[in-house]
Amino acid sequence: MPRDEDKCGQIKHLRRRYQKLRKQLQKANKRKVIKRLESKERRIITYINHCISKQLVQFAKDYGMGLRFEDLSKIRQTSKQSKKVRSDAGNSRHTWSYFQLETLTRYKAIKNGVPFELIPAPYTSKSDHRNGVIGKRNGHWFRGFDGYQCNSDWNASQNIGQWLGFSCPLDSRPSRI
Repeated sequence: MPRDEDKCGQIKHLRRRYQKLRKQLQKANKRKVIKRLESKERRIITYINHCISKQLVQFAKDYGMGLRFEDLSKIRQTSKQSKKVRSDAGNSRHTWSYFQLETLTRYKAIKNGVPFELIPAPYTSKSDHRNGVIGKRNGHWFRGFDGYQCNSDWNASQNIGQWLGFSCPLDSRPSRI
């Protein structure tokens, strides 16, 4: 399976390249060319997402596994992002087509008989995968309350892999029994 970082880097490069081209064309007031360029960019990203989803499903099928994705449906509203990061098309969550990747992967998984599951996103990267206690996340690093430190994405992947559902509701209001 080809490295996913290569595809991510390719997407970031494409987003930044097309952002720069759009900026130049907007200054020259070339609206039709901008529309055509946006359409081309969208087709390329869709193709890359198609390839990634195909590889994910094939990998899961080959090893007799299922797929779990974080439910990121409200990430644009709930997560904070600085203006500098938002203005960079390669890193901005506003240009990230995670829903498309999720949809493509889901339909391919169902078609191939691979189990597919969405996991609630809150605290997957902030909870310690060893004991479920919330720790500190600083950039790409996670630190547990006992000083344990690891990569935050790896920690989140372990939490997603071990997820069996919440032991109690996340709602802080008292239950009515």
